[in-house]
Amino acid sequence: MLVTAVPSIAADFHVPSTDVHITMTAYFVTVAMCIPLSGWLTVRFGDRAVFCSAIAVFTLASALCALSPDLTLLTLSRIHQGIGGAMMFPVLEPAARSGLD
Repeated sequence: MLVTAVPSIAADFHVPSTDVHITMTAYFVTVAMCIPLSGWLTVRFGDRAVFCSAIAVFTLASALCALSPDLTLLTLSRIHQGIGGAMMFPVLEPAARSGLD
């Protein structure tokens, strides 16, 4: 969704469009880094608790994105969105969930 809004975001923040791409990169790198943590959290706290927390984190981060006055705060908010997004995808095998290796 962000790709279609890049020109508008760049105009609002008075930066080149290419600078706005850091927000997409920050999100994708954060998701990739946090998926393993998400799996561990799911085993430790349960699917429902982690998923509900993920929705809360992602929603709050989305609000912060909307309120960001500059590119730096938008990028930091996207990092928080990435954390919430990763928590929505706990990737574990059933054997790992039961404690069997």
